[in-house]
Amino acid sequence: METLRIAAMAAVIAASASTASAALNVPSEVEEAQGFVSMFDGSLKSFNDNFVTYRKQDSTNVALPLDWKVDPSTQAMITEGAVGTDIRSTSKFADFDFRFDYRNDGDGGVYYRFTLAEAAPWYTGVEFAIFDDYDNCKTCAGAAVDLYGPKPLIYPPFSTNQWNSARIVVVGDSVEHWLNGEKVVGFKYHTTDFWTRFDVSRWAATSLTFKVPGNKWGGYIENGYVGFQALVKDHWQLRNIRINKSAPRTGYDKWWSTQASIVSSITPAKTGAHSSDKVADLNSWDRGALIFRSARNAVTANGRISQP
Repeated sequence: METLRIAAMAAVIAASASTASAALNVPSEVEEAQGFVSMFDGSLKSFNDNFVTYRKQDSTNVALPLDWKVDPSTQAMITEGAVGTDIRSTSKFADFDFRFDYRNDGDGGVYYRFTLAEAAPWYTGVEFAIFDDYDNCKTCAGAAVDLYGPKPLIYPPFSTNQWNSARIVVVGDSVEHWLNGEKVVGFKYHTTDFWTRFDVSRWAATSLTFKVPGNKWGGYIENGYVGFQALVKDHWQLRNIRINKSAPRTGYDKWWSTQASIVSSITPAKTGAHSSDKVADLNSWDRGALIFRSARNAVTANGRISQP
């Protein structure tokens, strides 16, 4: 009965999402109830409130690179010029569900759980790839760069002018990459599989990448920044940037029951329809996997991210 109730709820919300028109750069009502907050409301100030220039060992910086600007025609943050300056969030995050829509014609990336210890974010953070390329799937869109390639590969090339909806879910030592409504990568930090891949990757030559110094097998960075890499040849277009850091590591089933109640209390007409909400906002914290796969029960462990 619980499975049928969840499936029916998803069907109603998905139907409304296909017809509703959501405002850009505003979390849907369901997302707000679940704890999502916007990191960009369409204004340069709001973006600068949440993102600043990456500088080694500088946690007090408040400046945003001049090559990051607002494009009124698309209501997006864009990069232009030949500087290519990386940016980071102003806050650190431990467990989170980070979502954004993007277009990019180059080889930039999105880093997460990184520190300010080194010259660039890639020294300490895993990279969510956005590369406009199909030749090497360990660097193509959705990949954990040079570690895990995306399966399936569902990225529409930049030439199609389509927006991509990206999502990074991190809970404890578990990570998922989502692209355009599909889970494309999943891994656990610092497992044997992780380090086997690491040791044959481009990252093997760097002594600090992804790890707590002196604790290669057991430690990982539990609390860090998220940020965007801007290369000279890249042209970012970013909008609908939002994050949820409210899901607990314990009491998960009770938390999910509350989320289901929130969703059922919101009428279809009020439900948002961001391009990432293909089955609606029930997919928060990997509940999308539950619904996409017609999972057996909302309180089983089969359809959700592994808990530490």
